[in-house]
Amino acid sequence: MEQQQQLKEFYELSERAMSLLHAGIWRLRLAISPSFGEPRMLGIASSGKTLVVTWRVWRRLIDTEKLRTPVERMRFPTRLEPTIEQGSSPLSAETLSDALDDLAKLQVSALPPRSVFGTDGTGFDVFAGQGFHSATFRWWNSYPAEWKPLMTWFAKHWKSVSSAASAGPEFTDLTLSD
Repeated sequence: MEQQQQLKEFYELSERAMSLLHAGIWRLRLAISPSFGEPRMLGIASSGKTLVVTWRVWRRLIDTEKLRTPVERMRFPTRLEPTIEQGSSPLSAETLSDALDDLAKLQVSALPPRSVFGTDGTGFDVFAGQGFHSATFRWWNSYPAEWKPLMTWFAKHWKSVSSAASAGPEFTDLTLSD
């Protein structure tokens, strides 16, 4: 397989993986996407009168091995599908209301005044929705200084939601950089 074709195929696989990782009708979604590690997501949704927290992780390292060599690539279907693992657990209404109440109290600018560019780091994503209103925040690697309260909120609620989800150490071990 030519390197150009291999890169194109990995890019398409990555796009499908990220789409599957985030898919859902969420009240709250938190995501971490390391450049070279395995992206993971925690999402809270309503299922009737019950709240459910879903965790998902894209096993990128497994999928990159499928493209390691032309011979290895031939062992898999023409269209590669991302390896997504997931699980779900019931969630207390208090966990969601605490997170949304804390988020509603934050005072952060809608758009930081400076841009950031890089090739190695970790992306973070927060989506919160209530009825027809929603907000999404995304940042890369070191959070913008203006968003320190948001990052503090993220760390606190990532920990509480991942604990409730029983999602394992890759979810509960969160290291943030200043």
